[in-house]
Amino acid sequence: MSTANLRDGVFLPEGALRPHTETQLSSVTNWCEYGVWGLTLHDGQPPWFVLIECFQILHSLGASSETLFPGITLPDGTIQHEHVEYSVPVNLNLRHLLFRDQEVMKIAGKRSFDTAVLWKELADRTKDVDKRNGIDLTYLASAFDDFDKFSKSIEVLRSVEVESFNVTRWTSRHLLPLGPSMLFADVDETTLAADKRIFRRTGEMLYLMLNRASETIRPILEERVRTRIVDLRHPLDQLARRLAAPKFGESTAKKPITFSTGYLPMPRMSVYDNLAEDWCALLWLNSVQLEILLDPLMRLSAFHQIRYTINRAWDEAGGVGEPPPIVFDLSGSARKNPVQRLAADQYDNHRALPRRAVERLLDRVTETKEWTDLVGKASVTSRDDAWNFLKERFLWPKQKVKGILPSSQTPEVQRQQLLAAFQSATSHTVWTFMASHAKRAGLVLARGKAGTWYSPSESFLEALVLANVTAPMEFGRFLARLRARYGIVVGPEQARDAFQGSLMSFEPFKANQVRLEERLAVLGYIDRKSDDCAFVINPFHDRIGDRREARPTGIAA
Repeated sequence: MSTANLRDGVFLPEGALRPHTETQLSSVTNWCEYGVWGLTLHDGQPPWFVLIECFQILHSLGASSETLFPGITLPDGTIQHEHVEYSVPVNLNLRHLLFRDQEVMKIAGKRSFDTAVLWKELADRTKDVDKRNGIDLTYLASAFDDFDKFSKSIEVLRSVEVESFNVTRWTSRHLLPLGPSMLFADVDETTLAADKRIFRRTGEMLYLMLNRASETIRPILEERVRTRIVDLRHPLDQLARRLAAPKFGESTAKKPITFSTGYLPMPRMSVYDNLAEDWCALLWLNSVQLEILLDPLMRLSAFHQIRYTINRAWDEAGGVGEPPPIVFDLSGSARKNPVQRLAADQYDNHRALPRRAVERLLDRVTETKEWTDLVGKASVTSRDDAWNFLKERFLWPKQKVKGILPSSQTPEVQRQQLLAAFQSATSHTVWTFMASHAKRAGLVLARGKAGTWYSPSESFLEALVLANVTAPMEFGRFLARLRARYGIVVGPEQARDAFQGSLMSFEPFKANQVRLEERLAVLGYIDRKSDDCAFVINPFHDRIGDRREARPTGIAA
């Protein structure tokens, strides 16, 4: 079946956009997940790599002078799924020096007065190590007047590697994304061809979410991203460019690789706006260097993608009102206190939602005329037709299961088998994505027999303050904002609002609220005026320097 036919045939949730004509669906084996959440929320792509993949798109669009966030509304007012192509350099020389080379420091240790000998030895040893790609490092002798300075430059850039302990393949290791010269396409280490083993489009999903923020937010986001990210000339990026070689993207082996974005079903969601607003709020902290802001950007981006996953599941499952709240246990202890138990229950509830969502999606299939006609036939032909229907609408199964003929199963049994294939998956699922990213973003805590529950790290709490506080904010108002904006429950007032009608005791939430204040005070984000009055402060906020007075209402308090 052609790509166009795949696109036109898939079953869509209510209100979802049809995939773009250029979207590749040939590798999809079960449309249930991708139809609800998009291509692809992947547990094997750490939040740092998600942010880097998003930055790859931003720098590529910035270099081509295109609008970073054009939205999805066409000039005639219709809405169409966007298709964004972007190029990422392989950056082979720099990648080799940083992640594969074992010789630079050894050679630098010789401290020879004849530096020409050192440069020649480096070039010769590189040829011995790299026999396939013909890496030529002779340009370094003119780029650096001293071998020792060169070796120290390598050390400096190696110090800003991210996820350094989780990736071994040298062509899948990455730096803080402080500029285009510090970006690398993830490639196969032998062929240097594009490889989606780790970069599985979750960063593209992040970009698409930003691109679908409302018309009032996108221009602000565009200005902030251009000023703070795309147009930044960071010293480390300049150093990386110096190491990478002149015109490093021109030879065949090092030519940039072109990718195109995947699929995001829903054209509008409030979580898109929340994500874009938090990006704007963080990027408005002009007194904070980008390398410092990247960590809260990474954590809040992961958090919003988790919230997106929960919200989509809740909507698709037919949930009424808001999704189940996120209860934060601030004790940091594995003791079974009431708040900790509730935080664990809510975490389990959220991870169970995707299964309920797809069950409801497949229930909708039975309501279509095409399916009722199939069931009504009650013949062998109807069973073959059902198999073809599920293959076309849900791209499942890709082929007939060996030893089992479609005609051996009724249409309803085939539908249940499709549901079971989704629900029984144990790896690379939407719920394993939620677990992986929540842990890596500092949103949850996992302790042996105690299980896993929502318990934010200091870094995650810091990100919440930086994105939500400008002028000093009364502590109770800060808690109310977390509840209204993110569905986060900390204190008794928020618990009463979230669990109206519940018979639970809200008394334990008082200690939970006090514990949050204590943790924020240790971080330097609390200014207590008296026994009854405490303010959350953002010491990095400069009203004049950050131009907060010009910020539109809603981006931060």
